[in-house]
Amino acid sequence: SSVAGKNLSFWIDDLIVDTPPNLNAYIYKDRVPTSEMLITYFYSRVNLNTLKTNKDNDSKRLVFKEIIQNKKDIIEHTEEKLSENIVTGGAGFIGSHLTEILVNKGYNVTVLDSLISGHKQNLNTVQKKPNFNFIRGDCRNPQDVRHALEDIEIVFHFAASSDICLDIADPKKCYEQNLLSIYSLLEEVRKSKYVKDIVFASTSAVYGDAKVVPTPESYAPLKPISVYGATKLACEALVSSYCN
Repeated sequence: SSVAGKNLSFWIDDLIVDTPPNLNAYIYKDRVPTSEMLITYFYSRVNLNTLKTNKDNDSKRLVFKEIIQNKKDIIEHTEEKLSENIVTGGAGFIGSHLTEILVNKGYNVTVLDSLISGHKQNLNTVQKKPNFNFIRGDCRNPQDVRHALEDIEIVFHFAASSDICLDIADPKKCYEQNLLSIYSLLEEVRKSKYVKDIVFASTSAVYGDAKVVPTPESYAPLKPISVYGATKLACEALVSSYCN
């Protein structure tokens, strides 16, 4: 399928992470893509609740670094095609790790982040690299997105609100930061002359109160029990519609 003539493919990746301090206790299943296929639709349904620690975020970062280092095939498979990249939400927990890997592998990377929940210090290791660029902007703002997408070929969309407390306190903000932001992004991708592929990260919250743990990708029905999970599931549907 395609978006305005852009080739899009699918790679579903299931990832379940165990709790620290056992950094090697994780299970992952890959459905290896065919040759020449580029990862464009990446469900990273990681239950971050399993990464909770009583100390600080260092354990979380070590766990995710252990995982991402074992997922080198994601980056290596796209090695020839990844030249101009953007990571939305790149100052967040997951986005900053991906940004660090891409930059250190020599790819040109732009991070678009509103810093609402992300922290620029998460990017300290790459901020002075010549192939790194930071733009403070909001995915809900089409002008910010349009500016950030100039010359971009690959989009990694990790910008989102993951604050479950917003479900009760401000569900509208959760809707805007998740669903509205990806709508604005997809519209600008559709209009772009350069963007070829988009990588979208979803969440285990789309399953709701799953009766099977670890939860397989094929689990159904998808019945989110939070506004966050509902908006991420809606994001999946919106991405799918734009892909077709």
